[in-house]
Amino acid sequence: MVPIDWSFPTSKLSLMTLSTRSILCVLMALALLANVARGAELKPYSGSGCSVVDDYFVEEVWAKVAAESCLKCHKAGGDAEDSKLVLLDPARLTAAKRTEALRANRAAFAAMALVKEGNSSRLLLKATGIKFRPEHIHEALREYAGIASHAHAKKFPLGVTDKEKLRKLWG
Repeated sequence: MVPIDWSFPTSKLSLMTLSTRSILCVLMALALLANVARGAELKPYSGSGCSVVDDYFVEEVWAKVAAESCLKCHKAGGDAEDSKLVLLDPARLTAAKRTEALRANRAAFAAMALVKEGNSSRLLLKATGIKFRPEHIHEALREYAGIASHAHAKKFPLGVTDKEKLRKLWG
């Protein structure tokens, strides 16, 4: 083993030259600066005024179900305009307002999904509930014409329960 001479001044003990140290310091500063810059990259604003609409809602819920089925009644002027679910029609709006309308519709569906009827979500009950059949319309026509209680109507029941009857269909 080689003995170490501690009396040798450390300032003269140079493992790196001055230029090597300078280059190393510059490289470390650049690496630090690159990490800081990467962390400060601008991210798109996602606040209430500019956020994009959930793609799943737009492509699956809105396009395939809500725009085709729900919007017919659940809009201003529709049969269900006095319900808790009133939607906006994005197809009638400009591009800027369309995103806002889809965001509002998604929020309306989210709020409606929280409403419970018994142990189930009211929205799910509606989606899996009664499907309108010709009997529903026929029963409503009998009511409108005032012949629902006629003997012939009683002789040929349609099988529509009171709970399933269409209300306010004709005004």
